[in-house]
Amino acid sequence: MGRRPPGRPRPGPKRRGVRLPAWRALAWTNLFAQDDFLLTPSVRLTAGLKVERNSYTGREYLPHLNLAWQLAPSHMAWASLARAVRVPSRIDRDFQSPSAPPLVDGLPQYIIAGGPDFISEVAKVAQFGLRGQPTAALSYALTVHASRYQRLRTLETNPDGPGLVFLNRAGGDSHGAELSARWDVRPYWRLTAGLSAQSLDTRAEAGSRDQTAAVNLASNDPAVWATLRSSFDVSDRLELDFNLRHVGELPQPVVPAYTALDVRLGWKMTRRAELSLLARNLLAPRHAEFGAAPGRPVYGRTLQARLSWRH
Repeated sequence: MGRRPPGRPRPGPKRRGVRLPAWRALAWTNLFAQDDFLLTPSVRLTAGLKVERNSYTGREYLPHLNLAWQLAPSHMAWASLARAVRVPSRIDRDFQSPSAPPLVDGLPQYIIAGGPDFISEVAKVAQFGLRGQPTAALSYALTVHASRYQRLRTLETNPDGPGLVFLNRAGGDSHGAELSARWDVRPYWRLTAGLSAQSLDTRAEAGSRDQTAAVNLASNDPAVWATLRSSFDVSDRLELDFNLRHVGELPQPVVPAYTALDVRLGWKMTRRAELSLLARNLLAPRHAEFGAAPGRPVYGRTLQARLSWRH
């Protein structure tokens, strides 16, 4: 008898096409190649391909193209196209619950009967960006992105028997922009800011009967979030930081938007020891960040002291 190939499960009981491996050896390998092409003195093209092999779906091809254009010595524009995947995990393929199901007419009655037909989720991503440093004290970066998602995971009625199985019956689109900037107001005072805005829409395919609202959860992200940070060197050993952050509303379940302020005071006691005090969430008594009411966690004002030591 020949040796069992890596990744193939030890033979086990099989019920209506669902195999129950007690263990599985998984192997991932990849080969990556990339090259740069100087199209003009100021335009460079980078092309790459990653070929990945996994135990569940075999070979996956992940190409990418990047184009960089040096507009000026301190300003650059760039664009990229890429394909990415999330390969199946053991939960996607092999998860069954309960582990010892009741039998009806000799057949196990699973609540979740795995996902033997589940394949890789796919994202196709396009990005365009600008970055530069107009002055010695000011720098910025802007990115605009759009993505198409295919074969997203859903939990469907098992076509081969009782229970539910994981299948790829959803997709979606997203687009948005991110902006970050830094301004060195003085040698001892720095301001940094960030702003992200996005629109994410996921939807089930025709005929899908997703049982977990996973399609809605996949798009449960805020449409906007922003940060503003002030870092001030009071002296060579004393630092004072203010961090203001705003997070937009979550749609499903609904979580209200919130704005929070954190303040940190740091004292460099020695070259290796630092003592810091951190006050968080100073603007409101409490706020929620995720979860459904009324049992979701809430976060209030906190005060922390921290002593760190570097070798």
